Amino acid sequence: MEGERIAHSRPSGVDVTIAVKGGVLAYKRGEEPVRLEQRLAGVTLLIADTGIERQTRDVVEHVLSVAESLGEASNHIYTAADVISREARGAIERGDAERLGLLMNAAQGLLSALGASSLEIETLVYRMRRAGALGSKLTGAGWGGCVIGLFREEEAESGLRSVTGDAAQAFTASMAEEGAKLETL
Repeated sequence: MEGERIAHSRPSGVDVTIAVKGGVLAYKRGEEPVRLEQRLAGVTLLIADTGIERQTRDVVEHVLSVAESLGEASNHIYTAADVISREARGAIERGDAERLGLLMNAAQGLLSALGASSLEIETLVYRMRRAGALGSKLTGAGWGGCVIGLFREEEAESGLRSVTGDAAQAFTASMAEEGAKLETL
C-alpha cells in the first residue's frame, strides 16, 4: 500500500485489498470489501496491456476537471456508474455473464465520456468485442495501462489473437479464490 501511495498519492486500496483477500470482491472506498459468491461459469478474463505508462494522479485530475466542466451532467454519469456497479454485482452473483458483459461495455462508455480512455484503449476494447468478448473495458486509471475483456472460455484464444500487435502483452486469467500468501523458506 505504501508503494501505491508513492505512485498514486491517494490510492483507493482496491488493488492491494483484492490481491490479499482473493476471490471476487465488491469494493467501494471507505467501506469494507464484500466477498461475492461468484457463479460465473465457462468464462475467462483477457487482460491486454497497452504498454503505455501514465500517472494515475494525472488521469484522476483530468477526469475531475472534465466532471466539473460537465456540471450537473456529471452527477448523472456518476449515478449511472453506481447503478452499473450494483447491477454488475448482481450479474456476478447470479452467474449472468452476458449481462455482466453488457454492463462492462456501458461502464467503458462512461469512462470514455469522462476522458479516462484513449485511442489505444478503445482499439483494444473494440478488437476484443469483435473477437467475441461479452464485454470489455479499461481497468485502472485509464489513458494507458490495461483493458480487460470477459470471454467465453472457447473464444479466449480468438480474443488473444485479436489484440496481438496492438497490445504490449496479453494473457488470460481466471478468477482466483485465494489471495496472496506469505511463505517462509
